[in-house]
Amino acid sequence: MIPLRIIMEGDGAFQNDIETNKWQGGTLDAITVLEASTISGKPSVALLVKCADGTIVIAETTWALLHAAVRAFEAKIERME
Repeated sequence: MIPLRIIMEGDGAFQNDIETNKWQGGTLDAITVLEASTISGKPSVALLVKCADGTIVIAETTWALLHAAVRAFEAKIERME
C-alpha cells in the first residue's frame, strides 16, 4: 500500500519534514484517476504539481487513501463553519 499521512492540524505540519532551504512552492495543476493501477487492481490517483522553477512533480496515492483524507478534512471543515 502507498503510505499517506493525514495531518489534521496544518499550521507547521511540515516543519520537521523539509529542510528550510530545500523546498519551493508549487501549484496543484491537475489530478486524475488511474484505473486498476495498484497491485491489487484498485484505482489510484495521480496529482501533477507545477513548481515555481518549472519543475513538474507527479505524486500518486491510492483512491482509498485520498478518499479517507477528503472525508476527514470535510468533517473538520464542517465543524469549523
